[in-house]
Amino acid sequence: MCNKIYIILLFVIVVSLYSCSPKETNKFEVLNFKPISNYQPEKFKDKKIEFEYKDAIDSSFVLPHITQISTGLFEFEFDIKNNSSEPQEYYYKIYYQNESYKFPENINDTEIDLASENFYGSWENTNIGFLKTPVISNDNNLHHIKGVFRIIGNPRNEKKYFGVASKYYQFKEPSKKEVEDIVLSIKSNKDWYNSVIGKAKKDNVPLNKQIELDALWVIQDNRKNAVYNNRWKRNTRVGYYSVLLVVSEKTNIDQMTIPSYIQNHYQPTKV
Repeated sequence: MCNKIYIILLFVIVVSLYSCSPKETNKFEVLNFKPISNYQPEKFKDKKIEFEYKDAIDSSFVLPHITQISTGLFEFEFDIKNNSSEPQEYYYKIYYQNESYKFPENINDTEIDLASENFYGSWENTNIGFLKTPVISNDNNLHHIKGVFRIIGNPRNEKKYFGVASKYYQFKEPSKKEVEDIVLSIKSNKDWYNSVIGKAKKDNVPLNKQIELDALWVIQDNRKNAVYNNRWKRNTRVGYYSVLLVVSEKTNIDQMTIPSYIQNHYQPTKV
């Protein structure tokens, strides 16, 4: 298994590269890791990025914002060389952690409870563990791998920060399919349909229009009562961030050689 670490400063990004020595593994090599390749590509060190306040009141600060990078995602890339005797698939994962406000994980071999408050994350979907590369040929060549990530609030999707949407939450306009699905439900339910007919007659509104109005009301009501990931409750923090790339062989994944808490960075917390 091979790790590479970069140090990132939000507002200022300072990159420190630790390359993997061939002595660490004779089965594969990881080279040319770039944790952020699509932002200020002219700079290798001291990249600067600022928080964008737009929409942050209901969705938390997000890095990068779509006003900074059109995709709203950082791209990373690295090269891998297969030194084994046959083609192989490899598995990789990105981790990031705020180092400026980090509590020590242990002192004198004693675990520190406050370490659970450290701000760290990986893929936005915490159900995803390691991603798989294509089959890498043992052709003595470097093979290029690219991926994406972003830094968001509540990066571990901790359930204690879930709940109804805040009063500032800006709901998107319902899609055509959302409306059509509710309209179909209304028409398929005799009592509901008759109720809408009565409402249309009372308010002197065309029936199809009244059905659509009822469908829109149902959608909005469902949204207000739905459970959301209120990322703003555990907002993205400024400061230095370390970014860790972990690359491993397939056997380490299949045999759970890599502990589950490393494979999946989400750790359940009490609500």
